[in-house]
Amino acid sequence: MRKRKFKTKREKQYKNIWEELLAETLKQEKIKFYYERITLFANGYQYKPDFILKDIRIDGKTIILEPHNPIYGFKNIKEVMKHHCRKYYIIVLISNANFNRFNCKEFLEFLEEKKIGTLWPFEYRKELISNYIKKGKIPFITSYSEVNRR
Repeated sequence: MRKRKFKTKREKQYKNIWEELLAETLKQEKIKFYYERITLFANGYQYKPDFILKDIRIDGKTIILEPHNPIYGFKNIKEVMKHHCRKYYIIVLISNANFNRFNCKEFLEFLEEKKIGTLWPFEYRKELISNYIKKGKIPFITSYSEVNRR
């Protein structure tokens, strides 16, 4: 007979190691968050944010943290965020290697031009959270390599 594994309400099932690591970092920094709690819709697109921070805002906007693999593209995020830009500020976390491999510069420029978010290297998530998110502000960067020099 197989043993069944039961989850309590508190346990969360993350889809990948990136989400698991980000959740762990948020918990270590004592930042409260919701995981995949809502789905946003706009113009025939839908997007389910991975992490929504409960108590911290940027310019009065709720912060979305999205560890993302650019292989899946940014179309859904881009279209939905255009529609929901007054309420949410998105920080898309991708690896340094993926930024250069998938030429994410255009998406970064879109986010920053519209002032609705930014891209951030996943490898620097602890610095992002402790130095910027906890203070309720994110610096706009002019190039991805600028973050790597900080």
